[in-house]
This record gives sequence, C-alpha cells and structure tokens, in this order.
Amino acid sequence: MALVKCKECGAQVSTKAEACPACGAKQKKPVGCLGWAFVILVFIPLMIAMFAGEGSKPTAKSGSQAAAADQKALDEACIGILKCIAEKKLIFADVYCPEHIERLAHNSAKWTDEGFMEKKFSRYRWSGEGPGNVTYLGDKVQFQNGFGAYINMVYSCEVDVVAERVVKAEILFQGKL
Repeated sequence: MALVKCKECGAQVSTKAEACPACGAKQKKPVGCLGWAFVILVFIPLMIAMFAGEGSKPTAKSGSQAAAADQKALDEACIGILKCIAEKKLIFADVYCPEHIERLAHNSAKWTDEGFMEKKFSRYRWSGEGPGNVTYLGDKVQFQNGFGAYINMVYSCEVDVVAERVVKAEILFQGKL
C-alpha cells in the first residue's frame, strides 16, 4: 500500500482507497496491463482492417454506378404511376413548398404540423399543367388576418417531379380538408 497525493486537495491518500478521506474526491485508478492488452489486441487490428480495405474502392464505385443505373430505371418506370411518384417526391415538396406558401400570407403564417414527423401535405393529384407535374394539397398552415387572429387555410403546391422544382403554390380556401 502506497500513498499518493490527492489531485483535488493535495492530501495523502492510499492507493487502495476509493475516495480521498479529506475532501471525498474519487481517486482514478491507473490503466493497468489489462487496459493496454485490450488496446493492442482489439483496437490496433481494427484500425488496420479499416485502412487495409482502401485498395478495393474501384470495384465499389462500379457497384454504386450499377445501383444508380437501376435506381434511374425504377424512377423512369415510376413517373407514370401517381402513387409511386407522388410519395417518392413528397419529401421534396415538404422541404421546398412551405416557403412558397408562406409568401402568400399578407401578415404572418404559422404551421400547425407536429414538427418534422408530420407531413405538411395529406393529399396529392396529377396536375393539369403537364406530364410529370403533381399537385400536393394540405391544411397545416394558419394565416394571420388583419385583427391578429389565425385562420386555417387549405393550400396547394404544384411540383415538377422530373426537374424537381416548385411550379406554383396557391391558397385554395379557408378551413380544413
């Protein structure tokens, strides 16, 4: 049993004591042979295995190119099916349409959806503007009127799903869907 200095108060503490008798600070145990054996036997081989796989990157790229080609073929087949393409591009509409809808408010706009877990658009339909355009519909916004009260609004946002751009946004009527 040896005595060492406490790192908190400087008092003499036994190496077997869990805490300093003067101040109560817990004493750190030194890393023993078992800790270093763990580092040598587990951590170092793990790092070698991670960096040894860098030579096989060209085959991974060709695999990802094939996967991208398959994904593109699926997207092209999906264009003609409303449910498929509308649900695939719903995240795009949820991200880019709200700012266009907020610009339509004369005063301020307030979203009533439950954060990022609830979608801003509950319905969708083909747009009459052209092929590949989907109109998303929702009722999760409130516009402030001239008296300061918030009124529920039903809105639509037309998205060109091929070019991934917002074509137009508009307010349809007051109320809920």
